[in-house]
Amino acid sequence: VNTFLIGTYAAAAWLFLRSVRLMVMPWPLNISPAADPIPAYSTRFWLGYLWMGAGLWGGWSFRKSFTELSCGLLWLVAAHIPFSNVVPLPQPLADRYLYFMAPGAALCMAALLSRHDSRGARVAGLVVLVLLFGQLTRTRVNQWRSPEALWSSAALYNPGSVSAHLECARLRDLANDPEGAAAFRDEARHLILLRAPQ
Repeated sequence: VNTFLIGTYAAAAWLFLRSVRLMVMPWPLNISPAADPIPAYSTRFWLGYLWMGAGLWGGWSFRKSFTELSCGLLWLVAAHIPFSNVVPLPQPLADRYLYFMAPGAALCMAALLSRHDSRGARVAGLVVLVLLFGQLTRTRVNQWRSPEALWSSAALYNPGSVSAHLECARLRDLANDPEGAAAFRDEARHLILLRAPQ
């Protein structure tokens, strides 16, 4: 994980926005995700707080007229709080944190589909969700089929991950490939030097 992610209120709401985006379009997922520093009062700062505020407002506003959606929205916000990084975490960004928010997202989707008048539209929506998450599951199973596949995909989707390159180097050592291991270590060393204070 890019540990340069700011562990303050500046990052908290943007992490919520990122999590919601991954709930809607869960790609790419990565065992070693990337994140840039988030300056206070930047565009991502305001967008994050706008979305978090909308979630709280919607959860409160719909508590009587649309209880299911209200519960889903409030669940999303509440489940994000322990991982908001207001109190800096050793690993500030991890896709596994989405597990706690997933029931809230599922409740929101189910609530919205249930309110649609057309049965065909509801069925079509369910089919799209099944196909989307079915393909995602298939892709992730392939990535997790072996340590080599897992860490190779991590380095591919996040070329700035030091941990991914070091893990790939370790696996190349185990495979008796010293040249491949050296190449991954050189890249990891290069990334560390880029992040070192000047």
